[in-house]
Amino acid sequence: MYKKIYLVGAFDRHNYGDILFPLIHSKILTLNGFKEENIKYAAVSASDMRNIGGYQTTSIKSMLSEAHDKNTLIVLCGGDILSADWLLMLGNLSTPLINKAFRAGRKLMGIHITNILAKMLLGQKNFYPYVISKKDTDASIIYTAVGGAGFNRNQKHIETVVNLIQQCESISVRDQDVKNLLSQNGLNVRLVPDTALPMSVLFPKTHLQTLDWKKTVQTTGNFDFNSYYSFQGAKRLLIEQIPFIAQQIKKVYDTTGYAPLFVPIGRAADHEDHIPLDILFKQLSSEGYPAGILNSEHVMEIMCALALSNGYVGTSLHGAITTYSFGQKVIALKSNGVPKLKDFLKTWVDQRDYYLSSDCEFEKSLIDALTANKQFHSAEQLKKQISMVLNEISTHELC
Repeated sequence: MYKKIYLVGAFDRHNYGDILFPLIHSKILTLNGFKEENIKYAAVSASDMRNIGGYQTTSIKSMLSEAHDKNTLIVLCGGDILSADWLLMLGNLSTPLINKAFRAGRKLMGIHITNILAKMLLGQKNFYPYVISKKDTDASIIYTAVGGAGFNRNQKHIETVVNLIQQCESISVRDQDVKNLLSQNGLNVRLVPDTALPMSVLFPKTHLQTLDWKKTVQTTGNFDFNSYYSFQGAKRLLIEQIPFIAQQIKKVYDTTGYAPLFVPIGRAADHEDHIPLDILFKQLSSEGYPAGILNSEHVMEIMCALALSNGYVGTSLHGAITTYSFGQKVIALKSNGVPKLKDFLKTWVDQRDYYLSSDCEFEKSLIDALTANKQFHSAEQLKKQISMVLNEISTHELC
């Protein structure tokens, strides 16, 4: 067994999925006998997210500056990390305005050039933020159920990543599209569901129902915690559709009696869920419609709000994964603009348990999911998928 394990990911920003990875991963490791004090956490920047249920991280730069041997394991433990570049990561840790400028520069000059410039500016060792190779360290390296939806068929980007990681001890990815991309470039990898998927086994509903998460929910009208669905959306995807979304929410309530609980999952740059959701909540409140909004950034309270709902509407991959893990249906908004969400659902979920909306239209699908088509069809395959994740971690990280 390894003497020390570093879990590496984007754990230094407020994004629900990125906080979930170390939470779920470390719990699986410790349940399998690995000592908690020998698990360390690393991200692009040193940070402390313990106040929202996350972890204290060292920087990847500092981690790689230490001397490691094969008895230390570095685990890239989930997220859309294979396709991330330094300018993108720098933007995600900046203000929305700076992030927008970085994205414009990246589009103008290309990922390869802007990545090299940002890497030099930051004085980083590894070529891409979350691509760690044998050139960077003597430690053992494993990629567990990672994603790469941001490649955008950029052949040079894909080839560079493949060349860097092909000597690592173990690699698995979380969706078929990324697996195919890597395979076409000579890298055969295993297909394993997202590592957050076992949360319903590690944190069952019976446990979540004992947590006092409702105190952080602001409600209006006759909002009923027994008759709600969770609703989420990133600002860049929803902000121009507020009137259309509000109209549909009112029709769903008038037809079914179910009201939305708005759940801001990501508050970091390029997410900013709280902005459109707050607008929607206030508009519904002013018109006398019931609604709720979660005013908490804590990972466990977000999990409760999603897991105990009657379904999910949104743009977040981990909003969908949480809902799916707890046996509810998913409606993915703007699915063509969130390829990782679309790819995950098409790879792992029974097609009767999710709906893909290319825009923000969800009224008919949601009414159907809340009334005539409430049955969850993926129960047996979900059990097998959770076992796949648990087996992947115990087989390759605890040897």
